[in-house]
Amino acid sequence: MEHQYTGLLILEQPGKPKVLYQPGYPEAFIEFTDGDALERYLNLKTAQPDWREAVMRYVPVRHHQRLDYLFKLWGGVQAPGPPVSILRPWTDALYNPDARKALHHSLCEKKLEGSPFGYLHQLLKQNSLADAEEQIVTSAQVSLAYWTDRLHHLQRLLVPMSLLLTPAFLTSLAADVGLTALSIASANLPGSRYAEKNQALQATLSLGLLQLGPQTPRLLRTLTKIVKPAGHTAGASLVLSGGSRGSSHLGARPLKPRHTRLEKFFHTDALLKRWTITSIVSPGLLPVHAWKLGRRFLLWTSDRGQARTLVVSTHGYYTPWTATVKIPNGTEIRTYAPHGYELVDPKLHRIVNKNARPFAISNTKENILMYPVAAHEPLLMTDKIIAGTSLPGRLKNYSLSKFQTTSYETYDDIARVVGDSNASPLKGWLPPTPMDVLTVRNRFGKTPPSLSDLFNSLSTQGIHYDRVLLVHCRCAAISALLRRTPVYHPPAT
Repeated sequence: MEHQYTGLLILEQPGKPKVLYQPGYPEAFIEFTDGDALERYLNLKTAQPDWREAVMRYVPVRHHQRLDYLFKLWGGVQAPGPPVSILRPWTDALYNPDARKALHHSLCEKKLEGSPFGYLHQLLKQNSLADAEEQIVTSAQVSLAYWTDRLHHLQRLLVPMSLLLTPAFLTSLAADVGLTALSIASANLPGSRYAEKNQALQATLSLGLLQLGPQTPRLLRTLTKIVKPAGHTAGASLVLSGGSRGSSHLGARPLKPRHTRLEKFFHTDALLKRWTITSIVSPGLLPVHAWKLGRRFLLWTSDRGQARTLVVSTHGYYTPWTATVKIPNGTEIRTYAPHGYELVDPKLHRIVNKNARPFAISNTKENILMYPVAAHEPLLMTDKIIAGTSLPGRLKNYSLSKFQTTSYETYDDIARVVGDSNASPLKGWLPPTPMDVLTVRNRFGKTPPSLSDLFNSLSTQGIHYDRVLLVHCRCAAISALLRRTPVYHPPAT
């Protein structure tokens, strides 16, 4: 449990009485001989409003209301509130441990190593920053509030129609997913965000209830239409089958934990956690390492070292408010489907073996098609079709989610592919091209990472790749939910 310390300081020297120092109060120095004397003094002063006000000058504003309530409990001027559960009043000690400690006059002390005035200076600085985070409205907060209001307005319009029309219900469901994502993003903004965190929890729980067995026949039929694969595609809704690289299923089973250790990432100074997979690698191949790149990504490499090509194997989609991301300098981005299209999985081993042809190449200067325009008719080849934006040197900032499951493109499969790509040229007819693979880690309650998060994570650790192969769908999330996205099959080389 996190503690919020106040500006009350106890000064002590061996062989001398202790002194309570309270800055900003007329009686700043109070001498006491033992703990009982200090407790009697606090019992008296916590009942006085001017003393409580002086203490709260050294506490962030967001804690004032709760701290004032605890002081009143301590001083006996206010009775404790009713328990959270009338049937189980003993659980109140679990939900309100601070109130229980205040009633029992229990102090939490922290020993200071440096100067007390340096501590007070640092405390006031931290409190000022915390108060500023509560009051300053950032552009991200304004943008999230705007889109939340738009989605709420859309939901109000769809409520009458969703009772009669299945497309309206699906659109309303997509709005629920969007509101949940926006609520989680708002809860992660700087500051306490108590209301936003409660809203995000309620939205997540409400969305999770949709995965339970529906009790009404109409809702069961409607949800069946969502998860039922179409005849011409491998699946492209927000609840997908394994063959599509669109948005991911919400209920994938977690994988077993691995034994990891902290290691230096090859030529860089970055220390990353990793585990090693050797059970599926033949004696002629090197072991494969899975590096934890922050809390969102896994980077798969061979024991030989980092490759120059990175394969990003994920689901992918974008929303109406998705921005763009700058392509890293010296990096060539290869995409495998046009912007706005669902990608039918070309299989990871075909990508690494160069048996699947990329759609286009993008870098900081230009966008290049990998084969003639005539093959893409009736598409009108523009920079937006290739890169998702007409801005030079930029790419649509697609959201990414985990593609792998326990039965489809498993971690053992990835390790085998990475090991094969780093095999000795003497083992086969042609020398393979070493490639690393990056996947997304499932983290409940966190917003999906994006391409900008991926590029920033690599740059922060000093990791650079000459080529990044984006093997994921590039369709709109709402269009995928309504099953109206065109499908793209990458041709063979």
